Amino acid sequence: MIDCVFIVCSNTPEGESLTISDTSLTLANVHLYKLLNREAQTLEAQSGEHGFESNTAGSLLWELPCCEFDGIWENLIFDDSIKDELLSYVYALVRLSEKNINAAILRVNRLILLHGPPGTGKTSLCKALAQKLAIRFSQKYRRMYFVEINSHGLFSKFFSESGKLIQNMFKQIEELAEDPKALVFVLIDEVESLTIARSALLNRNEPTDAVRAVNAVLTQVDYIRRHSNIFIFTTSNITQSLDEAFTDRTDLSRFVGYPSANAVYTIFRSCIQEMQRVSFDVASLDVGIVEPGPWFSKRCASGPHCEKLMQLSRRASGLSGRCLRQIPVIGYSKLPVDQLSIEQCLDVLEKALEEKLSENVRCLPPESSAR
Repeated sequence: MIDCVFIVCSNTPEGESLTISDTSLTLANVHLYKLLNREAQTLEAQSGEHGFESNTAGSLLWELPCCEFDGIWENLIFDDSIKDELLSYVYALVRLSEKNINAAILRVNRLILLHGPPGTGKTSLCKALAQKLAIRFSQKYRRMYFVEINSHGLFSKFFSESGKLIQNMFKQIEELAEDPKALVFVLIDEVESLTIARSALLNRNEPTDAVRAVNAVLTQVDYIRRHSNIFIFTTSNITQSLDEAFTDRTDLSRFVGYPSANAVYTIFRSCIQEMQRVSFDVASLDVGIVEPGPWFSKRCASGPHCEKLMQLSRRASGLSGRCLRQIPVIGYSKLPVDQLSIEQCLDVLEKALEEKLSENVRCLPPESSAR
């Protein structure tokens, strides 16, 4: 039984309309897949001296495509075409890897870095990208995995053990990739925890164990290159702290910033759609706000309700996507009823936004809030 059908075109920019005909569907590359409803497994790495060994939860393992990652791609809203660019780029890397290119001529590390402020969707984008690629390559690979490495869990209380923990973790990843019919995506979230600049560590007289950890990551990244079916995604909030040798190894580095007013509009609109779906009387909401289409203000801001939502979106510019999706929930908590008029919905959204903005101002240092 088919639950749903998604029709998308990789050659059509997101948000643009697409005309489908019988001929285009016949010529299209159709991907049929089944979502796996399995919980993530824990991969443990052993550390400690002889007689004092302990297991550390080094990472989580999902088999793709999975239910947990379903819908993430569609609900990530960015101002630029970063989703399509990353999808095309990684897809090209996979194709090049399959052709056994000469690594001495074309340098391919299969290492991507997404950097930017917290809460902008970097981690979610990595998961969604892996899910999307797993669906695309489902006919070529028998198994597809997503491994999320717990960066903070790879530091041992025993001196010089952190490097060994990192080696053990990458060894487990290599074991997954030994099957040529397996495709492995690895996520190192907040990679600055493992790849902080060694020069800064030495200048601050930090323990040499931290330097060994950086060396171990660089060594493993180089070693794992021989597996053409392993791709590493990394995220960072503070790229200026990353070791230069690590950033030099990345094939692609992309900045992910805060959404603009147009993107905020689409995020708020999607939240209203979801609240409409699960909680509110459909007839009580003005469909003008939830009409489909891209988030360009000229096409969205038509009618008083849309104009007010656009005003709120402009005021919310500078907030992270994670924060924006919390605001409608805060608003609903102020008037938790089963039916809301669109005016009430926008009013509580405005109050919640003001509360969040005031909270952010209070959290700023005195010199920042005074500017």
